[in-house]
Amino acid sequence: MSNFKIQGSQMKEFYMNLALNEAWKYQFLTYPNPAVGCVILDKNEKILAIKAHEKAGLAHAELNAIAHAFKSLRPEISLPKEANALHEFICKNHQGVFKDS
Repeated sequence: MSNFKIQGSQMKEFYMNLALNEAWKYQFLTYPNPAVGCVILDKNEKILAIKAHEKAGLAHAELNAIAHAFKSLRPEISLPKEANALHEFICKNHQGVFKDS
């Protein structure tokens, strides 16, 4: 087992590359919007979500990632599919789920 650990700017670059790689999967489907990816980490740098904006007219990367992270922390919750309803639901029902994450 290796003791190699990525730190600082290398770690930021690693996570940015994860987001970019996810975004590129959908680059032609998001037009006229840009291809965007999002990575959400917990306080211990465990990945909670890697998501992207998948198609023009659907939820953007950040909302997709927040929804995925929310669902991973609260699997019993059913989330709406439509972007505006999803955003509104999370804003009203988050109950501090990310506070200690």
